[in-house]
Amino acid sequence: MILTYDIPWYVILAVVILAWWLVRKLMAPKNSEIEEWKKRDPLILDVRTPDEFARGSVPGAINIPVQELESNLPEEGRPILCFCLSGGRSGTATSILKSKGYEVLNVGSFGNAKKHLG
Repeated sequence: MILTYDIPWYVILAVVILAWWLVRKLMAPKNSEIEEWKKRDPLILDVRTPDEFARGSVPGAINIPVQELESNLPEEGRPILCFCLSGGRSGTATSILKSKGYEVLNVGSFGNAKKHLG
């Protein structure tokens, strides 16, 4: 005998959204970690598109879109605080920069960057 269940699509969607939210919360840097990094005179890197950057960013941020990052690496020698709109592109940028030997912290979303850096 084979048992089958008809799970409504909205239940599956709710579980996926909850899982996504939990992963983001668990992966996000702690407020105290961002505050400690701020004391180290970090480079603030906004990896959103130039259009997004032109609409506003945090004070002192430089813009290198994640698509251009490997061909346009930031200056070395300073730790980097990285962010984008939602945290996805900054996660990719953080991985790229760490693989090149940079010391990087993914701040995550623009909202989180504004809260802590601007």
